[in-house]
Amino acid sequence: MIYGVESNIRRTTQLIHLLYYSKQPIAKEQILMQLEVSEQTLNKDINGIHETLTGITIAKENKVLRLEMAPHIGIKQIYAIFLGRSVNLKFLYRVLLMELTVVELAENLFISESKVRELIKNWNLIFESKQFEVEIITDAENRLLVLGNESNIHKIFYQIITGVYRQKFVQDDKFRKLYTYYEQFVHRYLPEKEGRWIENTAIQLFFSLTRFSRHCCFKEDYGCREMQIATNIMNKLENEVAFKSLLIQAFSFSVTVDNLLSLFPKEALLLELHPTEANHSLIIYSKRQMDIEMLHNFVQNFLLKLNYQPTKEVTAKISKELWEVLSYQSTIPFLFFNSYHNFCMEFNFRQGKITDILIKELSKFAELQYLLEKEALFEEFFYRFHIILSSYGFKLGTKKKVLLISRLDDFYIKMMQNHLLKRYSNLIDLEIYKEKLYKIDFRQFHEADVIITDLVVPEEQITDKIIYSSEAITNRFWQNLETKLYL
Repeated sequence: MIYGVESNIRRTTQLIHLLYYSKQPIAKEQILMQLEVSEQTLNKDINGIHETLTGITIAKENKVLRLEMAPHIGIKQIYAIFLGRSVNLKFLYRVLLMELTVVELAENLFISESKVRELIKNWNLIFESKQFEVEIITDAENRLLVLGNESNIHKIFYQIITGVYRQKFVQDDKFRKLYTYYEQFVHRYLPEKEGRWIENTAIQLFFSLTRFSRHCCFKEDYGCREMQIATNIMNKLENEVAFKSLLIQAFSFSVTVDNLLSLFPKEALLLELHPTEANHSLIIYSKRQMDIEMLHNFVQNFLLKLNYQPTKEVTAKISKELWEVLSYQSTIPFLFFNSYHNFCMEFNFRQGKITDILIKELSKFAELQYLLEKEALFEEFFYRFHIILSSYGFKLGTKKKVLLISRLDDFYIKMMQNHLLKRYSNLIDLEIYKEKLYKIDFRQFHEADVIITDLVVPEEQITDKIIYSSEAITNRFWQNLETKLYL
């Protein structure tokens, strides 16, 4: 039931509601009974709907009514259009936002002063019947004010904004006007006085605004402007959950790090932000948008600028979620490798399991390149794969390092074999690829006192004293490769 609106608007919205949510056509007699109107009034309302809305038809067949709507029209859009015409709601909206006198409000709405006083009386009766603990009064200067339970006042405003004015502002592409109203409302109802705005109401209102903005094609400054407005509210809330929610929402706007740091003190970010929570929201967003650059910006700029040092638990979760996002980027493996590599290296991640997963997944990516016949990417892929995994090798102990290199050797042989057999079935150009492969710096696998070449040495036979030459490593590699190629 919609309260406070004119009878004709209430009937129209109720009629559309009945027809929209009915699974089958409704008999006209049943509608007349539910709406408690005459057939003449019903026909008048139907004609009014047809005149107001295009793409909507209420068909009459054998004394039953059926609603037909174009696919692009939604029920909320219909509500917004009709409710937006209600003088009663416009009155309440202006009373909430503007400190107008009775005369000024009458002129604003093009109604008489007696009509304004009648609306005050009607709304106060509705508030009383619904136990809202809210009342519209006039002060000594005859200005209209709303007093009472602050949380209910904000809920009323929230419902009007989201229910009545949402489609209007989105359609007219005048969202900046909504910001102006929002600022007026915040300025008026969040002064320094007793009581606070209920946190959930604030968060709901802010999230509604963010959803509106995503439906419109705004420039970048809109996101920052919205953040500034919302920051004023959240500072008054002094609520940690609200702060985190606001901060997480900032990432969805791709707000730059500098803008974010200008809105929040660096110390506050370090104290209040739980990186795992913020990262989790970013992970979800990145999965949806496939926006790896945004994710990389988060890693390299935001956390590093804060000099954030994650705990083991946090790094484990972040690395796992980061991997999930980056693994969606199978069509751009080089950016994928570098992003994950840089992230782990910058935060000194020391996780053997991650390296094992990395080797396995990189193999999948490599094979995908062959399936897609992206031969031009092979050499670049081959080189970067070696560099990244060799960097991980420095982070591992000697035994793990040898195991890593052993797997790498097997992988090289397999990939080169597939590549050469696929592109050169007669192997006439094997020497050309052999020459290119020699350019890879195998010495990056080694530290000063440990140079490992026997890539198939069992783990139990490995000691820290095993030393070989880099020439032997190359010869051993090609010996294994040629043996397998000519089998």
